[in-house]
Amino acid sequence: MLEKVTAWAPTPGEAIDRMARALTEYRIRGVATNLAFMHNVIIHPQFRTNDYTTSFLDETPTLFDLQARQDRATKLLTWIADVTVNGHPDTRGRAKPPAGAPDPLIPRFETAPANGTRQILEQLGPKGFATWMKSQVRVLVTDTTMRELINHCWQRASGPRI
Repeated sequence: MLEKVTAWAPTPGEAIDRMARALTEYRIRGVATNLAFMHNVIIHPQFRTNDYTTSFLDETPTLFDLQARQDRATKLLTWIADVTVNGHPDTRGRAKPPAGAPDPLIPRFETAPANGTRQILEQLGPKGFATWMKSQVRVLVTDTTMRELINHCWQRASGPRI
């Protein structure tokens, strides 16, 4: 697996700061990465001042002093998986519900959820949606990093995916 992280800014110092932040916040689960090493390179004073040579890695052993990251999310996922497979330790050994116990009731909602930005995109199209977004005074938050908008624009430009 190969991942690429890029950063841009008007000045090299700002680009380095943005990249350092991106490397600090970037998360990849389940495989070993070189994120900590790359962070050490990017924040090193010689790198920041462009005062290094091709032997920079050989001459700078401190780049390999890697700080372990706090990986709370993986710990939480591991705990959830353990409880899902093995049961919660506080409920282990507890008697199961009687055979005639009623099943849990799934709540039913009479009204559909309100339309969101996806429906606005479908209604206005990409250009109209961009105009609508720019006119908003409130902060707009998405959890898909604009994946729906990009996919929608791509489909309109090149036809449906096969």
